[in-house]
Amino acid sequence: MPDEDIRVIAAAYLKGEPLEGELAVITRQQADESDYNLSPSRWAGQNGSSEHREIDQTLSQMLVRL
Repeated sequence: MPDEDIRVIAAAYLKGEPLEGELAVITRQQADESDYNLSPSRWAGQNGSSEHREIDQTLSQMLVRL
């Protein structure tokens, strides 16, 4: 993660402000209502930019690196 992105997230955290998809600010009541499930996937969105490959491609790349 680039330093500038870290600075933006840290500044939002210190201010107690939510940052869409990165940082959620919830109340104690919200935490209680969710049975204190503080999983990031519950409160902050996923960016959906994961890369998926076939297992054989992943294995061959790992073996090449050995």
